[in-house]
Formats: sequence, structure tokens, C-alpha cells
Amino acid sequence: MNRGVAETEIRSLDEKTRSAEFVIATQSGVDVGGGAPEYLIVKGVDLSRFAKNPMVLDAHDYWGGTRAVVGRSDMPHVEGSHLVARIYFADTVRGEEAWKLVRGGFLRTTSVGYVPHVTTIEEGKEWAGPDGFVVKGPARVAEKWKLYEISMAPLPADEDVCMRARGRKGEEIMADLVKQETAEKLPEAVPPPAERDIPEELRARVEKARVETIRAIAPPALRGLADRLALEGKTLDEARSALLVAYAASMPPVGTPEVPGIAPPATPGAADRASEELKNVPAEALIRCLAGDN
Repeated sequence: MNRGVAETEIRSLDEKTRSAEFVIATQSGVDVGGGAPEYLIVKGVDLSRFAKNPMVLDAHDYWGGTRAVVGRSDMPHVEGSHLVARIYFADTVRGEEAWKLVRGGFLRTTSVGYVPHVTTIEEGKEWAGPDGFVVKGPARVAEKWKLYEISMAPLPADEDVCMRARGRKGEEIMADLVKQETAEKLPEAVPPPAERDIPEELRARVEKARVETIRAIAPPALRGLADRLALEGKTLDEARSALLVAYAASMPPVGTPEVPGIAPPATPGAADRASEELKNVPAEALIRCLAGDN
């Protein structure tokens, strides 16, 4: 959820460190949609997630990647009913733009991205908080809330976004943002090679190389299996895996004596009969089989 701060105060602007101190959140009621104001209790802020990456974004630009980061913040602290943080602006294009706007007095508002744990106060009732702070219903009170990011924002947060995010976990919100971004940026599905317009001559050359490679990696005793795998249209990786499994199965277990008469005797030349049979198949028919054509 994003929250615009109506009464933002800029303090102690420092040219040397390209930084300024902001009141990033107050306990004033803010309309985030739903017909009732929401109050953030600043002493209830959870900074554990923010501390791992104290980033400052350009207007909650979650889709802008690294370019959306205009700076970083020190660890916010509570001063009465205000949450205060010093923001250091990055030496990047967007960071420089934001810094010039702040330094020139053109940008004075911030916003916070957060996830609240809300208590609903019904009309006619009151909620008594710390330090004598009282909220009259109807209202929503976030006694506990987790700070995700700080944004330099000329306008309050979009109400529709707030309504979609209300009552949900931050991880779910971010997951939805990622899904939306992925859906918008993914290119159209590329058809598999079999469905593309590939010249017949090239297809034949590719198939020939595939068959020859499968036969080349097979030991003599498994040449028949290699021919069958090639005829079934197996890829090189699939054929390699099948050959390794067959080869391992043909080896006697280590440390286990062979029991005479259990294993059938090998038939001389059986491994190559499939290859001989394939030699009698016309090349065009073999290519059609390998390509999956009827």
C-alpha cells in the first residue's frame, strides 16, 4: 500500500552530502480508499525489511528496475507523532533530477510504501492509542505496519492501487506487481521449430546430424538402442540419458558375484541388426519418420 503524506517537512538540507531530512509519515488520517481515513501509528512501524535495503524510489516506480532508485535513506526514527528520515540522493540522472527539485524547493512531498495490520473502528466508537492519541470512527488504525520503501512523490498514492492492496501481505502485493509486469513485457510465444517454415533441405541435414550423433555416442553393444532412439525422434540429451541408463543396467553390480545361468547369453550380432534393417529403409522415408511426418 502507498500513502501520500499531506504535511511533509524538509529539514536541514545538506549540499555537501546531497541529503535532506524529511518527515516521511505522520499520524494524520489519510484517505486511502474505502470511505474511512487510515491512521498510521508511527511507533508501530516495523523497519526490519526496510533496513535490509533502505531504498528511495521515484514515485513508487516498482517496475523501473535500478533506474527507479533515486537515493537511499538512513534508518527512520520516531519524533513524537512523526517518522523522520534523512534521504541521500544518488549521483544518477533521476537522482540528480530529484535532488535539484528538492534543493530548489519544487519537491517537498514524500510517500511511503507499506503493509498495515489494520484495526477497523466503527462509527460512534473510539480508539485510544499511545501518548493520548485518540481516533474516532469510522476509521482504520494501523497499530503495526511494515515499511517497504520511501518515495519522492509529487502527488499522493493512487487510490485504486491502495484498494487493491488493502488487507493483503506485502509479498502478495509485490508478487502481483511482478506478474503484471511480466505479462506486459513478455514477447509473444515463439512456435516450436516443427511449426516454423524451415526449408526441407535444412530439416533433412539437421535430422541426419542428429541421427549420426546419437549413433556415434552409443557403445557398440547399444547401437540397436541408439537406432531406436533416433527413430523415435529423441533429442540428443534424451538419447544420451537413455543410453547411460542402459549402459549402467548392463554392468554387473560392484562386489556382487555373477550367478551362472541367470543372465541369458548374448546373441552375437544382435546389437547391429537394427542398424542393418535401417539400411534397407529409403532415406526419404527415414527422414519423414525422424521429422515426425506421417
